[in-house]
Amino acid sequence: YPLRRQRQMCIRDSYPTVEGTIMSGVVGGSKLNNMEVGSDRDRGYVFTTLIKYTYFVNGKTYFSTKIKWHRVDSSNYNAHSKTVKRYPIGKKVKVFYNPTKPQLAVLEPGVSLESFFWVLFCVVSVSFITIFIIKS
Repeated sequence: YPLRRQRQMCIRDSYPTVEGTIMSGVVGGSKLNNMEVGSDRDRGYVFTTLIKYTYFVNGKTYFSTKIKWHRVDSSNYNAHSKTVKRYPIGKKVKVFYNPTKPQLAVLEPGVSLESFFWVLFCVVSVSFITIFIIKS
């Protein structure tokens, strides 16, 4: 599954595109367990961007909520709010869809910088742990 997801994330312009329309957009959030919420509204919460859009492929209507191939949750409310502002209701957008499974679509294909650094961090961490285990 992770390798398939990585492959999807690396596909950029090879997927066909159609025009879509933004139907809704909000920042969703949930309180993390066992954490106190301070005066900062971001503290103790995890947020995600919820964008819903519609698009048509071969005469059929589809709906999706994927902005990227991977879901991005974080405690940074402002970052999610900026994403929602980029996709106001009614905005016409370019939708990248899988030609064999048109129900799989995204607005921003490819690998984000955050994903790249996360993978790099994991590889480096596993490397250090492996070296530590081998040396002990």
